[in-house]
Amino acid sequence: MDKQRAAISSIDDYIASFPDAVQRQLQELRATIRAAAPEAEENVAPT
Repeated sequence: MDKQRAAISSIDDYIASFPDAVQRQLQELRATIRAAAPEAEENVAPT
């Protein structure tokens, strides 16, 4: 497992591991999901 991926412990960390343009897209997707499912819980599952 690569060290950067092993250090990811939150959705924010995961999103921050991508280039800026991809981060913006992921944040938009995250906002859409939160609006559609406000009670959903975020989770970083181990791979």
